[in-house]
Amino acid sequence: IFLHARIVMKGPARILNFLHTSAKRNEEFEELNPQEVGGINLDLDLASVGISIINHTPKELMFASLDKLQLRASITQRSNSIEMTLHKCQVDNQLTSAPFPVFLSQPDKYKDVSFLKIAVIMASDTQDLDYFRYLAVSLQELDILVDEIAQ
Repeated sequence: IFLHARIVMKGPARILNFLHTSAKRNEEFEELNPQEVGGINLDLDLASVGISIINHTPKELMFASLDKLQLRASITQRSNSIEMTLHKCQVDNQLTSAPFPVFLSQPDKYKDVSFLKIAVIMASDTQDLDYFRYLAVSLQELDILVDEIAQ
């Protein structure tokens, strides 16, 4: 099973597409077998990620800013594990008439604490059972400011 990622330009926006297939697209890459290499590890550190929600006009409706996103994943014969940490998250309402320009944010008193942490360790040596050896989710306090919709 292969996961392919591709970035495509569409006007002023860049779109990240993921494709899940059972065939390799590039024959230069060798298939990695966890039993042969002792496991597969993935470490991903992104300083900042910005996501825009744009309507058909195109007009930007919301902008999400994710800072210090860290992802650690491991696949072995005995277990699969994933750990994700997001240090800061803010979602801005981009409409000019919005009374609250910041839709979601974390309070300043938690600026030195990670906004979200997720850790999962799942046994991979059981066939008929999904066994979670460890599951943890930590979400810090957040502020959500929503305006009323006029009818």
